[in-house]
Amino acid sequence: MKRGFALFLCVVLLMAGCSAAPGEVPQTVNLSSEAVPFYRGSIDNVSEITLYYKDGQTDIPYVDMDTVREVAIDAQRYLEDDGYQLTMETDGKMVDFVRENGSRVSIDFDESSIGWDDYNLFTTASYAQQQLDVLSNTGLDENGEPELFQRGDSSFVRRGESIGLYFEDFFIELIYEDGKGYMPLQTFSDLFLAYFYINLAYNGEAVFMIEATDLGDMRETYYSVEPRERSAELARFNYVETCLSLQFNYGLKDEHDIPSFGTLFELTGIDQAMQSTDALEANVALSDVINGYIDDLHSAFVFASPYAGDVAVEPNVQSLSANRIIGHAQRLSAAAREYFPDGMRFYQEIGNTAYISFNSFTADYDNDYYGALASGEPIADTIGIIMYAHAQITRENSPIENVVLDLSLNTGGHADAAIYTIAWFLGECDLHLEDAVTGARSSTNYRVDVNGDRKFDENDSIAHLNRYCLVSPVSFSCGNLVPAVFKNSNQVTLLGRQTGGGACAVQPLASADGSIWQISSRLRLSTVTNGSFYAVDQGVAPDVLIDKDESYYDREALTEYINSLF
Repeated sequence: MKRGFALFLCVVLLMAGCSAAPGEVPQTVNLSSEAVPFYRGSIDNVSEITLYYKDGQTDIPYVDMDTVREVAIDAQRYLEDDGYQLTMETDGKMVDFVRENGSRVSIDFDESSIGWDDYNLFTTASYAQQQLDVLSNTGLDENGEPELFQRGDSSFVRRGESIGLYFEDFFIELIYEDGKGYMPLQTFSDLFLAYFYINLAYNGEAVFMIEATDLGDMRETYYSVEPRERSAELARFNYVETCLSLQFNYGLKDEHDIPSFGTLFELTGIDQAMQSTDALEANVALSDVINGYIDDLHSAFVFASPYAGDVAVEPNVQSLSANRIIGHAQRLSAAAREYFPDGMRFYQEIGNTAYISFNSFTADYDNDYYGALASGEPIADTIGIIMYAHAQITRENSPIENVVLDLSLNTGGHADAAIYTIAWFLGECDLHLEDAVTGARSSTNYRVDVNGDRKFDENDSIAHLNRYCLVSPVSFSCGNLVPAVFKNSNQVTLLGRQTGGGACAVQPLASADGSIWQISSRLRLSTVTNGSFYAVDQGVAPDVLIDKDESYYDREALTEYINSLF
C-alpha cells in the first residue's frame, strides 16, 4: 500500500540525471555477502558490517535495510544523541523508516524512489528545538544541570516541502531480491548520514565511519590497501553517485547557475576524466570542479581515494577565491606581526578598551569551562576566551567602556562558538537559516551562560558597553556571519573592510571510491529584515572604513580613534 504523502520531486532533482543510459537492468541478480571490518571513528572502535555484492562486483557494496537502520542509530550514538530512535516498517516492496518525532522516509523498491515527508525534521537531533536548530550542544551537562547554552522560547520554523527523487534518474540501481531490499553503501551514506557530518567510506577491505573529514588514527589502515585501477563499473558508479550527492547536498546551485551537476560536468568537458579508471586522474578532475567551477571557499578536496593511495592531489585549476583571501591574509598577518611579534594576544586592554582576538571559532566540550573560569586559567578556544574576557571586563572597578572583537583574520569554524559570541555581544542570538532544497526556514533564539552561574540573564552579556568588530576580506563563513548579525542588530559598529562572505555550513562528503571532500551545504545562514531572509554570501560592508592594514593592529591609535567616535 502506498503511503499517505505525495512523493514530491523538486525540479532541481528531477533535472539532475547524468547522461548515458546504463543499459537494461537485469530481472534477477546474483547476490553474495561478506562481513568486513567496520571502524567507527577510531582504529580501536571496530566491529563488523555485512556487505552485499551484485554479480560479484565487490567494489560497489550494498547494504540491506536492517543495516541501514542499525548503522543510522549507531552513528547517532557515536554523536552522543541517545534520544534518536529509528523504526522500520515494511509493506511489500515499500520500506519506511520512522523517527521518534514522527517524521519518515519511504523507499519504494518497485518504483526505485525515495521520499521524505519532512526532510529537515527527519535529520534533526532529538534534543533540537526545531528542524533547523544547528546548535550541537544540548544545553545540559551530564547531571542535567544547565550548561553554556539555553534555547529560547521565541524560536519558529516554517517547514519545507516534502522532497524525493527517482534513483533511475541518476542511473543508480536499488536491488530487491527474495523479499529484501538493498541500497548501495555510498547512497545510504550520502542520503542518511552525511547531513550529520558522518560519512561511510569503503577502501575495498573495510568500511570506515568518518566524522567530518577527519580520518584520525584510521588513516594508515585506510590507505593500507594497494593502490590500483578502478574498475569501469566503479568509475561509472562513482560518477553518478557524485552527481546525486552534489545535487542533493550542495546549497548554492542557484547562485552558481547549476541546473544539474551532470550538465555542469559535460559543459566543462570534465565528465570523462571523472569517469577514468585512474583514480588519481578522477580525483584531480573532482578537485578541478571544486576549485574552478564551484570556487566558494567552503568547498575543498581533502583526501585522495585509496585506489590512488595516500598522495596529495594537485589540481590543474587554482581557486581564484582562495588566492584572493590568501593574499589578504598574508598582508594582514604581516601587519599584525609588526605589532605582535610574539603572536596576537587573545585578550588585551588599552585604557578603557578591551580587545578580544581569535582567528577561528572553536569549541571543545571535553573542556571543563566552568572549572577553568573558577581557576582564572583560560581555555584557549572561543568559549574559554570569552568567559575569561567577560570576567576581566566586568570585574570590580573595571575601566572598560569599549569592547572590540577582532575578526580580521577569522576564517570561520564551529557554529556553536559563533552563536556563543553573538549572544555574549548582543544579549541573545537569533540565528536564521533556510534549506536551499526543501525551502524550510527557521529563526532560533539562544542565550548563553558566560559568567559561570548557570543562569541565562543580562549578567552574561556586554550589551551595556560600546561594542565594535574589526572585519576584513579574510572574515569568512562564521567570521562573516557574526559581523552580519551585528550589522543587522544596529548595536555594533563594524570597522574595517567588506567581509569575505560565506553563507552555508560546511557539508563533508565521501565518494564511492573513498575520496573525501567537502562542499557548501544546503543550510544557508541569513539575516532577516521585515520578515524577509537575506543570505550573507556576498559579505557585509563596514560602518567605518579602515584603508591601511597596520591600522587594524595599532591598538593605541585605534583606541584613540574609537574614543573619538562618540
